[in-house]
Amino acid sequence: MRTTVAAAGEPLRVEVDGRAGSVSDVGRPGMLPRGHLTSVQVRGGAVRGLDLHLARLEKAHSQLFGTVLDTDAVRSLMAQAVGGHPDAYLRVTVDEPVAGVPRVVTVVRPPLEAPTAPQSVTPTAYVRARAEVKHTGSYGQSVHGDAAIRKGFDDALLIAPDGQLAETTVANIGFLRAGRVVWPSGPALLGITWQLLDRALAAAGKPSTVERIRQDDKRTFEAAFLANSLGVAPVGRIGTHALADPDASSFLVDLYAALPWDEL
Repeated sequence: MRTTVAAAGEPLRVEVDGRAGSVSDVGRPGMLPRGHLTSVQVRGGAVRGLDLHLARLEKAHSQLFGTVLDTDAVRSLMAQAVGGHPDAYLRVTVDEPVAGVPRVVTVVRPPLEAPTAPQSVTPTAYVRARAEVKHTGSYGQSVHGDAAIRKGFDDALLIAPDGQLAETTVANIGFLRAGRVVWPSGPALLGITWQLLDRALAAAGKPSTVERIRQDDKRTFEAAFLANSLGVAPVGRIGTHALADPDASSFLVDLYAALPWDEL
């Protein structure tokens, strides 16, 4: 479920404020020292949850820089970026190298899909700084994610100092109890896919809940899943603990697949 540069392939297009650029112009777009971002899968020139992505960028920009981001302009730059590449993986990174003057970097790569095989995560004592913001300071989580892969897992499951489950290095994690979705309340980004699933679950009369979940609590759930810009993927194993019914989350995959798309 980890979206790495290698997994996404070489950039098809890089633009800085709508002008042709390259990754070397700004450094690795997801690793700018002080900025924020959002990532979307584009199909047919449309994305899921466009309003949520733009709201995320607007809020994060205010939190980090104290200025207002023109989201209409950002949407226009997103549409321009995927022109000629209607099916793509698009990352939008925003920083402010000059006070009051936002810079928008769009990077277009080949499209990606969520894995269908059950994923494995290893519990790791770490939480992201300012976890509520999708910011570009991702060195720490990358180190732990890479370490998890070297151990034979797909990612690290981050554990807060008080023992609460939080998120993985690149995704939210959710659990199923008697067919109902439970999200952990540890420090984590409120991801776009999380929000979209909550909308759909509420509309279906099965609203999710948020609870304090510790490592030992994982045995009380029949299934777990990951959610990020790729979509939804089942979790088969947390450390040495195998989930009882990884396929139980398949209805969430279908729920996500049925969500509407918004034209850029």
